[in-house]
Parts: sequence; structure tokens; C-alpha cells
Amino acid sequence: EAHEWLALVYMAKEQPELAIQHYTMCVELSLDNSDFLLKRAEIYELTGNKQKACEDLERAGGASPDVAFSKCDS
Repeated sequence: EAHEWLALVYMAKEQPELAIQHYTMCVELSLDNSDFLLKRAEIYELTGNKQKACEDLERAGGASPDVAFSKCDS
């Protein structure tokens, strides 16, 4: 998917806001979007947006073991 590649490129260029935009497109275009939600949550966590990270984690059904996040408040 082109949007996923663009998100990866923007992360490599240290432009997380643009990466988030492209992962958002991936989420909207994909029926099985849990992987994209986890990737977007990771970027939100890296940029200090814990609320959005937790929302994506909840939508994805929880974090996978290989993704480290601070604890989300209930």
C-alpha cells in the first residue's frame, strides 16, 4: 500500500505528523486495520500524544507483545 510506504519514509525523515496522516489513510482504507492502528499508536506515543496512542491501542484490541507503550489510563 502506497500510504504505508509513505508513512515509513516520513518516519525515516523524522516527520511523524506526516507519517500519522498516511497511517490514518491506511486505517480508513483497510478492513483489517489493527496493524496500522498499532503503528500509528506507536508514533503517537513517540510524539507524546498518549491519549491518541491509547485510543488506537483500544481500537486495535490491545498492544502486541513486541510494542512497548506506557500504561494507558482506563
